[in-house]
Amino acid sequence: MEKFSPQYKLADFVLDKKIGNGSFGIVWKARDIVNNTDVAIKQIDIASDKENTVLEQTLREIEILNLISNNECKNTMPQYYGYFIDDGFLYIIMELIVGIDLFDYMFKKFNKKDKNSVIIMLNILLNIATHLRCLHSLDIIHRDLKLENIMITNNNEPKIIDFGLSCTIAGSTMCPFTENHMAGSLLYVSPEELSGIILDTIDAYKKADIYSLGCVFYSALSGRMYIEDDQDQYQIIHNIKKGKHSNFKYVYPDSMKSIIYNMTLVDAKKRPTLDEVIAHINKVLADF
Repeated sequence: MEKFSPQYKLADFVLDKKIGNGSFGIVWKARDIVNNTDVAIKQIDIASDKENTVLEQTLREIEILNLISNNECKNTMPQYYGYFIDDGFLYIIMELIVGIDLFDYMFKKFNKKDKNSVIIMLNILLNIATHLRCLHSLDIIHRDLKLENIMITNNNEPKIIDFGLSCTIAGSTMCPFTENHMAGSLLYVSPEELSGIILDTIDAYKKADIYSLGCVFYSALSGRMYIEDDQDQYQIIHNIKKGKHSNFKYVYPDSMKSIIYNMTLVDAKKRPTLDEVIAHINKVLADF
């Protein structure tokens, strides 16, 4: 399939079942009749988008998908095939990942008492950090890293999904550098964004991504949310801004506690780089 395929229409696909909700749309498992293969299709309603805000954001997402799929970072996400518009909906066609998201993987497959299971999880986290480093090398900021936006294949390979809120350093996908424009899922949003601080450089955005990744790491190795979610929204926001997080005693192995703690520091400038995160995980694996 070409990146934009006007010859395609919804009749060329059989929507099998809903498999998720992405930014601004529903994600379906579908059968591509033309190419005789299963795909994932994100369906976005643009007909009822009177101000074209959803359409503009979706086209920015497509631009970012194009950028990623045409360079060395293409393996960080499911393969992007193209998009088409049909009867008031925009459809993004991507590789169907056979697997589960990291949230389900954490509960269904990770066992702290099994050394091999821990090693597999550490390698998954290492690859996620490596994927994010690749994206950041292109100045692409994900802005919505969370357990549900990381798919784990049946071969334990992570794929980052849902770039609907992503931004870059320039052009039509440029991050908002002159105003606070908080994005993402509350339990993973950085303290600086919730405090109204303007992220005025691409490095500031990268540090916010690293905070979210730290929250993901905490949950993956503890089975708990980094910020307790059994409270009202105002208390959650207060806890994030003040750095009041869940107990690190639940994180295993112990050798991962320090790097996760540093990744989620309230002071963004003190958070480690992804090079440092990757080096730390490699050392943990070597010593485990």
